[in-house]
Amino acid sequence: MAAPNTVSELQDLRLMHPAPDAPVATVAAWYERKAEVLAHLAAEGSRKAAGHAEVARRHAAALLAGMPGQGNGAPVLVGSGRR
Repeated sequence: MAAPNTVSELQDLRLMHPAPDAPVATVAAWYERKAEVLAHLAAEGSRKAAGHAEVARRHAAALLAGMPGQGNGAPVLVGSGRR
């Protein structure tokens, strides 16, 4: 299997961003995919991507665990300060 094109994958993620009212499981799955893509980017040499991948994984796990303070499951974009 060929290595993923991380730039294309990141673009796809941006286009497939869940709506604010999306089910928590959908949002968590999106964060898991984001973590996978960022992990691939880290493997290609991006130091920041590894940290962002871990944050995305933790956020997905928190959503699935029903952690308080997660609101309706709307994604929080890492590093953007937006919700």
